Amino acid sequence: NLRYVSRLRMPDGRPRAEMYQVDGVHIVRFGTGTSFRVSTHTIDVAVDEDVPPRLVTMQLLGPVMSLWLERHSILTLHGAAVQLEDGTACGFVGPKGSGKSTLTATMLGRGHALVSEDVLAIDTSHPQPRALSSYPELRLWPAVARRIGLDVSDATPVHATTAKLRIPVRPPVGGFADAPTPLARVYVLRPTIGGADV
Repeated sequence: NLRYVSRLRMPDGRPRAEMYQVDGVHIVRFGTGTSFRVSTHTIDVAVDEDVPPRLVTMQLLGPVMSLWLERHSILTLHGAAVQLEDGTACGFVGPKGSGKSTLTATMLGRGHALVSEDVLAIDTSHPQPRALSSYPELRLWPAVARRIGLDVSDATPVHATTAKLRIPVRPPVGGFADAPTPLARVYVLRPTIGGADV
C-alpha cells in the first residue's frame, strides 16, 4: 500500500521519494536509484550501480533511520541537540534554513558536546525524555563553517550534487556525547527574512 509520495520531482518527473507498506514492512524508494526495506529488526538496502555511496549514507542516516526509530516508538524530529554543562541536552528544531546546524556548531565551539545533528531522536519512555546520540558529524555550508571559525581540513562533501560539507566532530571542532542525555528543553527556530547572519 502506498503511504507517501514526495511532492518534489526528479528531472525526469519521477517523485524524489515514495514509501509503501507491505505485510508490516516499509519500503522506501528514492528517485536517485536507492531502495530501503525497513522492518523491525533490519534495514536492507538495494542500490543502482551509479548511485554515490555518500548519497546512500545520507538517505540511510536521515529519513530511513528516522522511520526505523519511529517503528521502535522513538520520536524523531528534524533537528539537533547539544549537551550542556549540567549534563542535560538542549535541542533545536525548525525548518530547513532556520540555523539548526549553525547554532549547534556554534555551541560546540563554546565547549558543549554534540548529541545529534539532522535527526533528533527522543526516547519518551522515561519520566524525563532522553535525547539519543547519533554520530559525530556536522553538515554545514563551507561559508558558514568559515564564518564561525570551524576547522574543515578533514571535511568531505555530503555528496556530489551539493557543496555542503560533512565535518567530523572531534577536537578541535568539538566533543561528542555518546550516551542518551536527559532532554531539558527544545527551542523552535525560524528563518529570518533576508537570512540574517548568525
